[in-house]
Amino acid sequence: MQLDLKMLPFGRRLSRHMIYEETDNLGSGWIKGLYLALAAEGGGSMFGGQSLDPKGFIRITPTFNRQDLEYTYTASESFVELKTAKGNLRFAMDGEKVLRIEGRGIGLRFDGKLSFGGNAYRTVRGIEILQGGVYLIKALKGTAELDCHWDLKALKLTDPIVYFEPGEDGIFEAAAYDLDPTYEFPEIAADFEECIKASEKDFADFAAGLAQPVSGDKTFFDRCAYALWMSFFPFKGQELGATNKISEQKVYSFEQSIMTLPFKDATRALNILGSMLSFLTPLGLLPTWFGERQNLNEASPPIYAYAVKRLIDNESLTNVSKDQLTLFYDAMTKAVGWWLSYRTNEDGLSFYAYRHECGYACEPIFGCDTPAATPDLLAYLVLATEALTQIAAMLGKDDAVYWSEQNAKQLQHLTKTMRDKNRFNSVNVMTNASGPAEGILSCIPLILGKRLPDDIIDALCVEAKALPYETAAVVPSALVILGLWEAGKHEDAAEASNKLITSCMQGGVCDKRGQVLNAGAYFSPAASAALLTLASLQ
Repeated sequence: MQLDLKMLPFGRRLSRHMIYEETDNLGSGWIKGLYLALAAEGGGSMFGGQSLDPKGFIRITPTFNRQDLEYTYTASESFVELKTAKGNLRFAMDGEKVLRIEGRGIGLRFDGKLSFGGNAYRTVRGIEILQGGVYLIKALKGTAELDCHWDLKALKLTDPIVYFEPGEDGIFEAAAYDLDPTYEFPEIAADFEECIKASEKDFADFAAGLAQPVSGDKTFFDRCAYALWMSFFPFKGQELGATNKISEQKVYSFEQSIMTLPFKDATRALNILGSMLSFLTPLGLLPTWFGERQNLNEASPPIYAYAVKRLIDNESLTNVSKDQLTLFYDAMTKAVGWWLSYRTNEDGLSFYAYRHECGYACEPIFGCDTPAATPDLLAYLVLATEALTQIAAMLGKDDAVYWSEQNAKQLQHLTKTMRDKNRFNSVNVMTNASGPAEGILSCIPLILGKRLPDDIIDALCVEAKALPYETAAVVPSALVILGLWEAGKHEDAAEASNKLITSCMQGGVCDKRGQVLNAGAYFSPAASAALLTLASLQ
């Protein structure tokens, strides 16, 4: 598989290291070319830059006798190679913490940027660049020299420049370590080829565990799988997916649910969902996002209900251990209980307190003021209570009766209370004022499939067929299309899926496809997972 680093960075699962091609699409003044980057949360950077970014940069330049060389590059899932008239450079990931570099016949220059408070110096360990972490560069063969000094006129350090030169055999090797202040050095592979083989195997094993596309452009879907693979990173003892490592490493809870949809291994999917639910507040609120320094404790739609129901309907949970299932059941009970306890009125209608809680504030037309009960929220809760009913039964818990009653109430509200004149309404739970629910989220109840009466399915299908899949947000579009499939409308689902996938192939696998995007940010991991799930329908 060949990667275009303008669209999708080179990296590896569980690693912060990346290489991407900067094109300065947004006119911020970046010099075009290949850069090293470290994934980081918004609000800080590893190497500063012309604008505030959540990631750091080091520009890569092949050299000969310290003179710049023109180059071309190729990139695969396991290494990046730069070719010049004098020799070649290769970059590969060595596990999670180390980026290995090899040069044959030529040297290399790194041009870094220091933000406020940053520092760069040489120690016995190697060349250390400090800014929110330790980026340590060490020559394994040949030499590495640092040029960084105090500028007396500017009263600051000059931006660091690192020069690599080959030894007498014409070869240099180096390692760039992503460390914390404890300076715990991971073991490195014996040679460069080992690194390549290990990355190839890790990606191949990951991709083999995903639902396979039944048709379409294999290269495109391989890149979607790569974007999903690369998104996962260690987070507070868990393995979760970043919203996009190249632009933002925060963990958005609703995206974790979507990322699990193409997994064939229920244990792995449930691990991710369980890890997500481990960050519930004491009352059971699932934060919108969580980061190393803080969480955003605002409500997020319980899309995990759909992911769990797919696992149940596929009979995948039978392969999960009872202990794991029990832990997950307890966490999901708490999360769903939060909606029923704190976001449900005396009439039993669950509601969003604010529009943005639906996850896509630019998409819905609620039809009434908030706090509002909406068809998408009730659809998620129908699936959530049904899933808890079935898991409770699997575990032999008496709670199954309670969840079954809640499921019947939620479905009754959705199909009766929220329905008027052959359409869904949203209802203000304080005033009882209502209005027609419109937009893509009004079609989300299709994920209930045959649980809905035929007349509701038929009406929703008419609305779903008219949606602008070429421009609509990817994840809710994919959920609606999956709903069409669940409802037995396979031809309509295939047509809508083709529109969505084609638009993503042309403009980027993200909600801003077709617009001017940051280099390397064309593939959203959650959107990639959604497309992989659609492509596997058969």
